[in-house]
Amino acid sequence: MSEHRWERERAAWVLARAGHRPGARRRGEKLAVVARRNDRYEAGAGDAGFAEVTTRPLLYRAIFREEGAANTAGWALLALICVMVVAVLAGPALIISRAAYGTWWVMVRKWSRMMPGPYLLIAAVLGAVAWLVLSTTGLEGGALLAARYVAFQVVGGVAWAAWLVRANGWAAVARKQKQSKQRIAPIVVETEAPAVPVEVDNPSHQERDDEPVGIAPIVIEVETEVGHEPEHKEGA
Repeated sequence: MSEHRWERERAAWVLARAGHRPGARRRGEKLAVVARRNDRYEAGAGDAGFAEVTTRPLLYRAIFREEGAANTAGWALLALICVMVVAVLAGPALIISRAAYGTWWVMVRKWSRMMPGPYLLIAAVLGAVAWLVLSTTGLEGGALLAARYVAFQVVGGVAWAAWLVRANGWAAVARKQKQSKQRIAPIVVETEAPAVPVEVDNPSHQERDDEPVGIAPIVIEVETEVGHEPEHKEGA
């Protein structure tokens, strides 16, 4: 598969819309790195002789915001607290989103390009089922809270996978395939046929052509001796 997973087109799409967002730039740069690596492998060049630079990850940017050991330690503590809060509130959802995205990413050659629509549809169906189940089972207290937490993680994780599809530039693949399917209308050049002379039957002309052509007689003068008149010979 020459286009692999369309990393080049997706990288260009993400970087064109990244703006000042470091996270979006990092996604686009990583896709571009993969695209260049695939090109080198196809050309038989192997790995690059230098490490390609990309935007730092979120955790690194959160910790090393300012210079100085005290500043770094303070930002590291704050980053640790944020990571713990996110892990408790949405950790399972993030794992489910990556798993759902990775499943289609692995099967993209069989299932075609990735689209956010199926993930949103699955999330809507799961949300409706979870609401019906929670409203009919009559759970109360901690059991109800735990059930809602699980439902939120599952539905939110699948819905977040739809965002991952968008954030990783799969819309560029849809645009490329749409452009490749467009047909170019054939160009028809109208040319006039060369005029063919039409022979007109003219009996009088044919009669003139059929008449023999007369040849004027040729007169040859032959010199004779003095006292004799020149002889004239006619030749046809």
